[in-house]
Amino acid sequence: MSHTGVEYVSVAQTPPPVTIPTVDRLLTSPEVVALAGLTYRQLDHAVRRGVLRMARPVAGSGDRRLFHAREAQIAWVMAQVQEEAGARDITRLAHAVDMLRDAPRWGGYLVVSGGVASIVEDETELGELAGPIAVLRLDACPVSVDEEAVA
Repeated sequence: MSHTGVEYVSVAQTPPPVTIPTVDRLLTSPEVVALAGLTYRQLDHAVRRGVLRMARPVAGSGDRRLFHAREAQIAWVMAQVQEEAGARDITRLAHAVDMLRDAPRWGGYLVVSGGVASIVEDETELGELAGPIAVLRLDACPVSVDEEAVA
């Protein structure tokens, strides 16, 4: 599907989908890195800047960082946007990250234009957008949370 001024972000080498059975299942840093397509350095930078949140604080060096599945989804979005849409400064994505974190369900489209991000629920709304934008389908994320287990 093509809309004037809309560029769909391609997700060419996505790992196989993984469904996390409940929100209580915590993921380690290596798991988040593998699922999201980030480097460990990018993950560390996002955590230190407060863009990604750990499930619990670490006690110090050697303590494992653990993340909820939603943070792995957000990490995947960050990796895609940084790679495809050119949003290199992750702090500019903080508003979008907060929207994604607080969303009642995972779906719709993340729209990035000029470093500003928003969430669009309905594909028909994409045709109303103007200017050079990048659109990322959130359901293309290889990490999903079993919504029934969450409810």
